[in-house]
Amino acid sequence: MGKFDKYFITDTNWTEPYLGKYVKDETVTQVAHRFSIDAEEFSPVPGAFHFMSHIVIKPTVPEMAKGKPHCHDFDEYMIFASIDPQDIRNLGGKVEFWMEGEKHIITQSTAVFIPKFTMHLPMNVRKVNKPFILISTAPTLKYNHFKYSQDPQFARGSVMDETAGILLGGKKYEVTRSYLDYLEYMMERNRKERGLKY
Repeated sequence: MGKFDKYFITDTNWTEPYLGKYVKDETVTQVAHRFSIDAEEFSPVPGAFHFMSHIVIKPTVPEMAKGKPHCHDFDEYMIFASIDPQDIRNLGGKVEFWMEGEKHIITQSTAVFIPKFTMHLPMNVRKVNKPFILISTAPTLKYNHFKYSQDPQFARGSVMDETAGILLGGKKYEVTRSYLDYLEYMMERNRKERGLKY
């Protein structure tokens, strides 16, 4: 057994454990097959950051097309890549991707950098002429949403987890349940690393 064997990961979470208790349906499985490292406590390599890859095989189902824009408190990369060795630039499909209310059409292999606190989505796969890869990666130990857009244009959009109100310094903030779970997780992790008992 080699020193670095554990870093060659072939068995990962094929569902979304970081949002498992919030997700109401499994419509995403109708669009893609997943390979993911989504949360440190589920990862084969403790301390590994978020990584998720999809092989996109068909257009978005109507239920997913209504996704509400959200943001994170970390930067994120989303990579759309052709897997055709004869035509690596041509994505093989058409993706509609929204950032801060701007619609972008992706038809070529593309990396999208999403700065933290930037609202993004919905993302709708409009056409799949041949399967392509979608990769999401971010420097976080536990993937979560920070908050959802309040833009009336997306008022009827679906969300992957609930919104919760918190009170800090007498001011109310709206964040998601997955973000609150993330904060609790990081506080507990920090407590254990420092050997604190409280």
